[in-house]
Amino acid sequence: MPLSRIYYPSKQFSIGLWEITESLSDLQSAFDTQLFANSIPNNLHDNRKKELLAVRCLLYKMLKSPYTISYDEYGKPMLFINKQTFPISITHSKNQVAVAIHQTLNIGLDLEHQQERLAKLQLKFLNEKELDFCKKELWKITLCWSAKETVYKWYGKKQVDFKKDIHISPFIILPKGSFKTQLILNNQVSPLQVHYVIINDFAMTWTVS
Repeated sequence: MPLSRIYYPSKQFSIGLWEITESLSDLQSAFDTQLFANSIPNNLHDNRKKELLAVRCLLYKMLKSPYTISYDEYGKPMLFINKQTFPISITHSKNQVAVAIHQTLNIGLDLEHQQERLAKLQLKFLNEKELDFCKKELWKITLCWSAKETVYKWYGKKQVDFKKDIHISPFIILPKGSFKTQLILNNQVSPLQVHYVIINDFAMTWTVS
């Protein structure tokens, strides 16, 4: 099974990455269907079913134990293991899925495939300062978009304007690194450090607080 990698940013924090190469039937038979399959709606498109099943396979590989996932009123997921609750963040892009689990702290995770579409949309999610330091560089634009998705998932509620509410400080692109961001919402400022790693033509970003 294509478990690509498990990252351990800290002792309490793990990120799993899975490349989907299996057929839908292979994923369905990869684990005990009585435990997991009932949570996959039958009316979904096959690609969406594969994403959900890959996430469940990945979690089982990471945890080595049964689990359940629940969602709050805003759609933010929570992980339950043996009656304990753990923060979790789930993301997918193209043929990849990733899951972040922390033992105690709130987390946000995003995985983004580099594509020209983001450059065409940059005016919708980058403010003037961000547009200036990105200078139409596709990797910077991709990382900014992914970082804003990560902050949005960390916040866990709706009604966030990516352009107005999430602010990214200038950074230099490396194979992996971090940069400062701020979520400014309802007259409150939440400073966050967003970490990233570039994996082939994907950017993966996360934040913990």
